[in-house]
Amino acid sequence: MAFPFDIPTAQHDLGSQLSYEFYLKKGYQFGVQVIQNIGPLGLLNYPNIYTGLYEYQKIIYTFINLLLTIRMIFFASHDISSQTGRTVHFVVILLTSLTWGGFLLTGGSYVFLVLSAQYLFSTAKKKTILSESVSIFEIFLMINLSILMMAKTMYSVIVLILVVSLFLLRISEKRFAETFILCSVFFASFIFFWISSAQTLDTLPRYMMSIFLFTDGYNEFAARYEKPLYFWGAMSVWAVILLNIILRLGDLISNKFRLGMILSQTFIFFAMWKHGFVRADGQHMQVFFRPILALFPLILLGYSNELTNTKNKIMRYFRTATYPVKQSPDTCVDSPGCSSPTATHNKVRHDISWVTRYHFGQFFIVITIGFVYSMSIDLPNHTIRVSEGFRYVIVDRAINNISFVLDLRRNMNKQGVKYQESAENVKASIPTIIKTVGQATVDFFGSNPGIPLLGDLNYHPRPMPIAFAATNEHILEMNRKFFVSARTATKFVMLPDATPVMQDNLAFVEILLRYFPVVIENRIILLRRREDQHMADAFKFNDTVIGKKFRLGEWVPIIYKENSFSRMKINGKYSKLGKVVSFLYKPPRNYIDFKFKDDNIVSVNYFMSTGKTNFLVVPFLKDEKLLRFLKDRKVTKDMLPVQFRLVVEKEKQSYYNSDEFSVDYQNSDNFLPMLDWQSSLWAMPPPSTLPPTPVSASSF
Repeated sequence: MAFPFDIPTAQHDLGSQLSYEFYLKKGYQFGVQVIQNIGPLGLLNYPNIYTGLYEYQKIIYTFINLLLTIRMIFFASHDISSQTGRTVHFVVILLTSLTWGGFLLTGGSYVFLVLSAQYLFSTAKKKTILSESVSIFEIFLMINLSILMMAKTMYSVIVLILVVSLFLLRISEKRFAETFILCSVFFASFIFFWISSAQTLDTLPRYMMSIFLFTDGYNEFAARYEKPLYFWGAMSVWAVILLNIILRLGDLISNKFRLGMILSQTFIFFAMWKHGFVRADGQHMQVFFRPILALFPLILLGYSNELTNTKNKIMRYFRTATYPVKQSPDTCVDSPGCSSPTATHNKVRHDISWVTRYHFGQFFIVITIGFVYSMSIDLPNHTIRVSEGFRYVIVDRAINNISFVLDLRRNMNKQGVKYQESAENVKASIPTIIKTVGQATVDFFGSNPGIPLLGDLNYHPRPMPIAFAATNEHILEMNRKFFVSARTATKFVMLPDATPVMQDNLAFVEILLRYFPVVIENRIILLRRREDQHMADAFKFNDTVIGKKFRLGEWVPIIYKENSFSRMKINGKYSKLGKVVSFLYKPPRNYIDFKFKDDNIVSVNYFMSTGKTNFLVVPFLKDEKLLRFLKDRKVTKDMLPVQFRLVVEKEKQSYYNSDEFSVDYQNSDNFLPMLDWQSSLWAMPPPSTLPPTPVSASSF
């Protein structure tokens, strides 16, 4: 169970929990189009926030988590003989439920996965509606697991391992009908949610491939689809995972060999830590625990399989206690040694030793992973201390959750007021833009898509709507085609003038060629799609010009043609350390400095997905330069950088081979004649009336 004790803000670069929550409450007035922006090609990142059975998925998640928690608590009355054991069971489950914060995948959904696994791996028979071995509750669990398959690919990996392990386990027990039903429900619901998110079936294989390749990047399935750099590394990881699944499904190896495997994996993780592959601060902690997160269902399966398969296995691995049970006539039928209704027999029942080993094995692993992983998220850029982390993650979070529940109505009302205030703020900031767009489709070419959503606009984004997350040629090309096609392109584009537009450069060029400015308000430029597209259709970049090799920190001249668009593509090579960090977490963020003729230097950040990055370097359009360019349709000298250099923080320089960088360029023909709109169509207010800062998520 997780409670949103923090009032969400609109600062998230993927659209913000705040804006989506408010938009969902408006009733999906634009139908399936609003689902597209939270689908796998868009912003489907945190299932408890954005996704699911439309507006009600969060409620369903919380309800099922509650049922699972209650079931696990009262399950103790049947399987644990001593009062002490029941108390231990209750406390462990309660702490697990209370120490997760916020409706985040790493919180409530993670506990949902754990408790779902507990239930699904149980061999207890339940009353059913579909067969003698499948309960309606299991059906609901498989549906919710299928929703989680559409989340970040790393968590899709966890779900996939969990589901495959479950199917293999039940097949090994010759429960074929049950396996078929659960498998059908899982994949049918997954395909249903995929299609209902405005996705097409032809993109599904790419998404599945991204799961198998452990896609990095901002939840975009295509981030590694462009000839993955670590394909064989990903295949090696899956080989280890599949081997573990097979080994845990039977007695194919001895306990000594299994212990050796565990110790060897522990040694590998320790070596990574010791040699600086990970550090105990902020996001880098996730580098260490991502493999553990991916393998946790295997650990869970190892326990569950050996504890629930047969009574003999339980007796072999754990101490048990026997006690006499008086038989009733109903339970005495065909029971060996039972000759009368008053006869007794010895029944196996687990004592406190079983409870201690089982729960302090299984739950200690889960809580430990969640504890450290939560610290890595909640204590960014801070040296983690166990005592401080325990207080912050366990004590403070539990207190916040409890206090939220005790005053639930007031807190929920406060959330609603916050939503309304933010929406009114946006509507008051850009009323002309909202009136001009009406119910037409609009894309937001910036980092805060919460703005069109809170403004009740029909937000219809390109496949990867965050510019800095368009990290490779495949994603860039998808975004470009979005604006080329009349079927997918939006009628309007909102363009904040302060947005660094250089990274999603192919899409940005198409916007300049195919749209013209109609309104500027609060330093947000509204552009409308042109009727005549033939000149834009003829535009193309010329062949690549090979540049020079350079080192980190070295100033490199920029090659460009006059009055042309110039793309700069930088190719780098990760060191062994950089490959590990990029593969297990994501490419590190660095900086690139651009120098102009007046020696003015402008710095922007960048990511190198698979060792590559690219920019629209000429014309250099940022802040007021973009306004002047759209107004005058001219390239001035302050839009022409003459040199650049790569800047990497000192502690990250070991991620790269500093002498293995190169730069290439692509130039276009003269594009200025294509910008033939009439300036009178652009109602630009006097500069004195422009506010000093643009409307952004941080304003709300």
